[in-house]
Amino acid sequence: MVKSFLKVQVARPNISGIHHLLVMLLLVSSHIARSETPLLERTVAVSLNQERLDIALTKISQQAGFTFSYSPTVVDISRIVTYNFAGNSVREVLEILFEGAIQYKVRGNYVILTKAAKPPGEQEYSGYVIDEATGKRLKNVSVYDPLTMSSAVTDEYGFFKIKIEKPTAAEVRLAIARREYGDTVVAVSPSRKGLLKIPMNFSEERINTFADSVAEKLRRFWHAKVQAPENINIHNIQDTLYRETQVSIWPFIGTNNTLSGNVINDYSFNVFGGYALGVKKLE
Repeated sequence: MVKSFLKVQVARPNISGIHHLLVMLLLVSSHIARSETPLLERTVAVSLNQERLDIALTKISQQAGFTFSYSPTVVDISRIVTYNFAGNSVREVLEILFEGAIQYKVRGNYVILTKAAKPPGEQEYSGYVIDEATGKRLKNVSVYDPLTMSSAVTDEYGFFKIKIEKPTAAEVRLAIARREYGDTVVAVSPSRKGLLKIPMNFSEERINTFADSVAEKLRRFWHAKVQAPENINIHNIQDTLYRETQVSIWPFIGTNNTLSGNVINDYSFNVFGGYALGVKKLE
């Protein structure tokens, strides 16, 4: 009798191949995430030890994945710099390197460096708002000047830029507000250079007054209608601001700026329409 045997071979998974595939997927996902991050918010970790400025800029741009564009007549490329950056955003790095003397804007995959210039009498402040406990940058934070009614809202990276035309005081006091956080006031000198880094403390308890409850109803109404900086301000700012007169072309376009929903006026003059938290005497 002849017996035949069938030998079955079970294929084993290629562990090495799976490992390489996982590494490739991680690299691809990392590249996609980085490409979606705005150029100025990409982080770099680079040590500069007695480097020429042009070499330093090349190292930064190569690590962040973009190209700098500038004129040697604007940027002193022969300047020697020594800095150690560890996880700083490109925006922070540029502020440190140039101390506010250079402004920058993004075009495609280029960061263009030009000489900083601002209109006479205008002050501009920029920076990040962070959670003091975690260091996390906070989005949708209201930053405003109660005197001039200038305001800004932080983006998803916690960055803000606020322009104040003809400040009414020698020292600007910026008010910082976000729902569920304690309100903060920061005094800033006109000679202040560089990015501001403003910490906020999480607050579980807030004292609510009758005026707060009315304001909360207005916040909910506007928040349900449109998602815009002015609605974020209404949502964040608990304080009621007062101004004698408002002149408005359209809601949130007037002398109260985007803080209209937080302001009570004695008189309100509207061209096509206006909006305010309240009017005491005449509209």
